Amino acid sequence: MWAILWDWLSVVSHKFKFVPRSLQLACDFMRRYLGVVDVARERLQLVGIGALCLACKHEEV
Repeated sequence: MWAILWDWLSVVSHKFKFVPRSLQLACDFMRRYLGVVDVARERLQLVGIGALCLACKHEEV
């Protein structure tokens, strides 16, 4: 499941031309969040895109 989410976020990141550090930071955010909160499978994509949005706000601005 993690690999599928990672691949999808990679495609999104590439499509919007984000710097590679944004994807790395999003992965770190997801790992930290998922380590604390139990997330349903249906919500993983939402957590992933939220992490990517936060990472982009931090890195792209």
